[in-house]
Amino acid sequence: MANSVNRETSRDALATLLTTALVGTGLPAGAVFNYRPATFGAVPAVVVTSEGGERLDETLDNSYLDYFYLAVFVFVPYAVAGSTWGPDDAEDAIDLIEKMIADVVMDNRSGSNWHYIEFAQRSVIDDIVIGSEEFKRETLHVKVSKFQG
Repeated sequence: MANSVNRETSRDALATLLTTALVGTGLPAGAVFNYRPATFGAVPAVVVTSEGGERLDETLDNSYLDYFYLAVFVFVPYAVAGSTWGPDDAEDAIDLIEKMIADVVMDNRSGSNWHYIEFAQRSVIDDIVIGSEEFKRETLHVKVSKFQG
């Protein structure tokens, strides 16, 4: 009987690794979510969502070779009310968070939740307004390989 791998396992595992690396005293993010929240609560925020997948029947033992695609969004505000946080801080924060995400991917290339993880393409940075707040947003595309057996 078929028992395909659930992409949620890889998404949750990546979000957990990012939370450990990015959130806490002296670390650059306020929160990491494994879903798209209605509000962030704490910023900068990192959001890990599913972006699609491929299930290829390329094995000899009647199982799939799965490729899961995840999107990692980094939201950094340009200004924070009641503080001196400004656009220069936003630029520095988004660069540091991207670097730390890259370190997490490199340090966890393989493990129990995937056989291999890598970036699927270049990241993209843009500006977005949520409510009345302007954010710098970076989107990183991650590819996870998982073999069933």
